[in-house]
Amino acid sequence: MLFSRNVFARAFCAGLVVSCSFAAFGEALYVVDHGSKVLSFDVIGDELIFRNEVSVPRGGGIDLAIDDEHNILFRTVEGSSGIDIVEAHTMTYIKTVNMPELVNSGIVYDARYRQLLCVQRNSNNLYILDWNPGEQTITMQLPHIELAEITYACDLAFNGDILYVSEYRHYGEPTYTKVYAYDMNDSFAYLGTFDMEYPIVGMDYKTSDNSIYGGAWQGQDNQYIVKKMLDPNTVIVKDIGANVIGLNANNSTSGRVFVTTYRNEGTIEIWDTAGWTSDPEQVVEATFEYGKDNADGVTFSGLAGLVIGRNYITPQIELVKYDDAAGCVSPGDEITYTICWENLATTETATEVILKDYLPDSVIYPQGFTTFDPNDPLNPIPPDPAYDPNTHTYIWELGTLFPGDANCVEITVVANEKAEPGMTLHNQAVITSSFGVMQATLDTDVCCWDIVDPNTVYADENATGNNNGTSWQDAYTDLQRAIARATNSACQVGPYTICVAHGTYKPGADTNDTFDIPDGVSVYGGFASGGSDFADRNPDRYVTILSGKISAFMINVTVVMMVDATLLDGFTVTQAAEYGVYGKDADFAIENCRIISNGVGGLYGGVGLYAENGNVVLRWCDISNNPENGIRHIGAGYTLTLDNCQVIDNRRNGVRADDSTPTVKNSVIAGNGFGDGDFFGIRIATPTDEPVLYNNTIVYNANAGISWVDDFGSGSDPNVLDYPIIQNCILWYNNDGSEQLAGYEFTQYSCVYDPNNSAGTDYTLDGFGNFSGNPGFAYANDPNNYHLAYNSLCKERGNPSFTYVDEVDIDGEDRIYGDYVDIGADEVYSCDDDLTEDDIYNDLDWDADGVVNLYEFSKFSAAWLSHDPNDPGITTDPNYIDEPNYVDPNALVNWNSICDFDDDYDIDLADLAAFAPDWLWIACWKQAQTNRFDNMMASMAMGGGAEGMMAPIPTQPATMPLEPEPETMPLEPEPETMPVEEEPPPVEEKSIAERILDLEESIELLENIWLEDPYIQQKIDPNDWNRFMDAVYDGLDELKI
Repeated sequence: MLFSRNVFARAFCAGLVVSCSFAAFGEALYVVDHGSKVLSFDVIGDELIFRNEVSVPRGGGIDLAIDDEHNILFRTVEGSSGIDIVEAHTMTYIKTVNMPELVNSGIVYDARYRQLLCVQRNSNNLYILDWNPGEQTITMQLPHIELAEITYACDLAFNGDILYVSEYRHYGEPTYTKVYAYDMNDSFAYLGTFDMEYPIVGMDYKTSDNSIYGGAWQGQDNQYIVKKMLDPNTVIVKDIGANVIGLNANNSTSGRVFVTTYRNEGTIEIWDTAGWTSDPEQVVEATFEYGKDNADGVTFSGLAGLVIGRNYITPQIELVKYDDAAGCVSPGDEITYTICWENLATTETATEVILKDYLPDSVIYPQGFTTFDPNDPLNPIPPDPAYDPNTHTYIWELGTLFPGDANCVEITVVANEKAEPGMTLHNQAVITSSFGVMQATLDTDVCCWDIVDPNTVYADENATGNNNGTSWQDAYTDLQRAIARATNSACQVGPYTICVAHGTYKPGADTNDTFDIPDGVSVYGGFASGGSDFADRNPDRYVTILSGKISAFMINVTVVMMVDATLLDGFTVTQAAEYGVYGKDADFAIENCRIISNGVGGLYGGVGLYAENGNVVLRWCDISNNPENGIRHIGAGYTLTLDNCQVIDNRRNGVRADDSTPTVKNSVIAGNGFGDGDFFGIRIATPTDEPVLYNNTIVYNANAGISWVDDFGSGSDPNVLDYPIIQNCILWYNNDGSEQLAGYEFTQYSCVYDPNNSAGTDYTLDGFGNFSGNPGFAYANDPNNYHLAYNSLCKERGNPSFTYVDEVDIDGEDRIYGDYVDIGADEVYSCDDDLTEDDIYNDLDWDADGVVNLYEFSKFSAAWLSHDPNDPGITTDPNYIDEPNYVDPNALVNWNSICDFDDDYDIDLADLAAFAPDWLWIACWKQAQTNRFDNMMASMAMGGGAEGMMAPIPTQPATMPLEPEPETMPLEPEPETMPVEEEPPPVEEKSIAERILDLEESIELLENIWLEDPYIQQKIDPNDWNRFMDAVYDGLDELKI
């Protein structure tokens, strides 16, 4: 509908209707000269209107890039390093960021990732710079990239994830005609070249016509603009009578190119290439030239790079948008948008005026589709031709607007179920003309229409529904949108719960993006893709990853940000540059999470969890393989609680607590501190109160298992040190077999390695229930397996005076099995109340994971029918091929002695018969691990649901009083000497595809054995064999899934 506007729109925007906007944008051109100036021009129609200039301290400017969002120009110079930063609107010099590597650099800005890409001219060096607009800092990513194939890089541009680089040797005539292409999404891998047919120095890519433009700045024969259309593959070259210095094609007008030239000692020119053809006789002329004879009195010293940017200008066409919504809208409600405009110019006429309304996804335009009149159903009403369903836009071609022309249009839409409860519908109208580009935006409130489950928001990267987070079917595919809803929704429904399905979720393309959990919100992972009931979630089965890896060269600084009363439960948090999880001035909890491999291999920080000035609880978490501290907790008067956690293989301290009070129970702290420096399993410095550490296994850390220092400042009594209370712990072979504790040595009911009893054969109890004998781990040669052997003397040696109600061991088994608690994190447990070695350990469990399955099978099948090369009774001499002791040399290649169960120098049916009965053996502790989460969820379901997941966050640790000297516990007979653990050989990880191929080959081999060997069914029971092979096929199916 089109009608006269009169004056009512001004009244609306004066305050009668608040949902309208005058935001208007036009294009600006910024040009750097070879002296110290940067010039700015407004692009009005086919002309450049000078606006402003700024002089910067350094001369020799060569190139420009722009951050439109933050109005920042980046300038590079010749013969000097670094980047100048200029505010684009006010044309104010801010500062110069020194970077010695950047000299004579071409530069572009990638707004998606807030990165500058620079090529150093006359080299193949590409530099990636992270731009932080808030702090106005530029950080270079190291190492730089050496681009393949190219030698003398000059200028660069990009299209999506493809980087284009021109080549030109700075000294001498340009002779290089190729533009090189690189994959920005694959470590800048070389893709190939485009032949521009003429030498190219300055260049740019134009999206609207899918073309690369270029020119050269030297040589009488190089006075041209080259247009390389990529589809179809066509080159058009036009002589413009001057050498091109800088070139920019990244603007909104089809075919338009801006160049700087040497013509008449320097010009800025606009060229319209839309009508160019391959006809060599076609005459072309510049649309506009701005030179030294300009009427503005602007002077410049040679011209170089230039860039187009978005700029706020005084609008010559005023644009207004509002709606008729009375409050908020719900799905099914109609909304009428009114868009009004006026040409404010007094003499200028706007031509080629087009108004386009970008409708939000949350509305439909009913007339955009074929409809039927109920009174005339045989004659369908065709779709409104002005509506484009592909772009969800509506277009009005307004033509010409004379000075003072004003009018309005209306469009009626219907809100749909993509409308997010409590959020807004964002609408944008854009008007383009010879005056430039103007826009107006409008946000319409959405009602709280989700009444079924308003407190829960769903996210599933594979969901295909309405993307509004109200159910699994309509789950958000981007976790950030779920968090935004929990943060910004106007619905007052109480604390939100966010449920996240199996998949990988990333904070965003900016390195500073993070998953910022709002106050009071609980976020749960571990749901099946497509969704499941809360009771069916399982993070071990449905792995839900929060990853900071944006690309091969971009990493989010922090993956998760916790604030007050938040819960993160059921996620793998990985690949942050500095912090996997970060929290400051906040009490929060983390449960059932793996915080692993943050820090990008140590190039950056790499703390798994950093928390400051807050009470923090971790339960059932794995914090491993982080290049700095696994956990860093800071804050006098605050507590850190770890229950049933594993803190393993972090390069600095496993747990570092400064000024705060840690409580660590039923946890494993192992293999930490092997970075450069003095790092420990647990490092406690100046705690506020007495730290509590009991029932922990603290082993194989680089230095002391526990380090403690204090400043003589205890809570209420400055004369009492805050000694840690260490009970029921195993401290074994930390510090390379030297002292296990630093700063404090008092323990109770603990197994503590003594360098004077290095063999671990002396189990004499001291007066506090401690001994220094070998703890007796079931897997003596695997330091990563902390489970006690069935006959370990740590069994039932813990403090008998404590109660362990509602506590479980590191696997989820009851904390007491027998009369007393065991020492360490593991409770020796039987599956059937008849404790034997088979409950805990199996000789065939070669990878010590508690199961005899595919790993062991692949080893065995690889060695099948192999022969021991050290067998003294064989020969491989082909001259004795008919002799009974001859062995084919190929049979020696895959020999593996661990598969020779009968010690007869070969792997044959006898060994297979020995292997088959133990196929799919599973340790009791492994069963407990596997079933722990399901049992916990079942218990929750009986106890009232998810509310119980959020554990109370303590303000003080649960202190344990020192026990009086215990009665002497009877010693068991002194056991045989237990061997000192040795490092196992490293296990090479194979890809899923490689494992599938190996297993398929092994299955084929075994099926042939069964079918072709006449004796095998006499040696092995067919039922055992079928069970064996059925399990193998099941394993193959699981791998393929």
